[in-house]
Amino acid sequence: MIRHSFSPLSFLLTIALGLHVSATAAEQGLTLEKGDHISLVGNTLAERMQHHGWLETLIQSQFPEHELVFRNLAYSGDEAEIWTCSLAYRQQPDTTRVYNLDPLSWFQANVPEYIGEVNDLGVPIYMQRHYPEIPMSQPYPKDEVLDFFGMTADTAYFTSSIAWMLGDAIRQGFERIIIHRVQESDKATDYFFQKPCLDFWCGVCIGRRVRLLISEGSRLCRPHPWESGLYGYISQDSADVINGTISSAVKAARKLPIVFRHAETREQIGQAA
Repeated sequence: MIRHSFSPLSFLLTIALGLHVSATAAEQGLTLEKGDHISLVGNTLAERMQHHGWLETLIQSQFPEHELVFRNLAYSGDEAEIWTCSLAYRQQPDTTRVYNLDPLSWFQANVPEYIGEVNDLGVPIYMQRHYPEIPMSQPYPKDEVLDFFGMTADTAYFTSSIAWMLGDAIRQGFERIIIHRVQESDKATDYFFQKPCLDFWCGVCIGRRVRLLISEGSRLCRPHPWESGLYGYISQDSADVINGTISSAVKAARKLPIVFRHAETREQIGQAA
């Protein structure tokens, strides 16, 4: 049986057979916005819908001005897991796992309702360790993941919870991974620095013959908007200025003292040369 994992950060709309579009919007409070992407997920029944398009036609006729985009991501014999990180479980129904590699103290200080919310989910919560306050929490298998890829603490390359999620999914043998709405919003500049690492792990997926699907608006495995994907053949007038600005920022950052501490104990564990 083929299994696959979702790693959504934002909104994934799952359309079921027999769904009445106009009634659903009123009864369940779902609101379709212009340009929304709708993903059909499931097994054989949903996969066969790609040959007909009646559901897309029905929804498009109800919302002709919305310019909706449909993708059939179903797969025969599929058994899907839906993974989220941070607070994405708030937007993603039917989450089967939550990965949060930040220490619990951060959530307690910034999201006081976090413990109650994740306990209500009743699903495994992968964190740095087990916390008694969250009975379903369990330690992320860091050592197992590093050993699987032949990495050490010095050679590890995981700069986000999503990177850890991809590493764990590959280790567990998932054959299909869908990354939904990650690195998609131009306003999400706080996560700009995570793109190179995520690109790397997407490449690991492809190299290991994992079927990887990335939502259309994502910048993963694509050049930055100011760069050409055909270096040497196509140029962009302001690329040098933009790259020069970024390089200056990196040079300035390298002059700052860099000290590594354990996230929970604050004990110093290393310092950059």
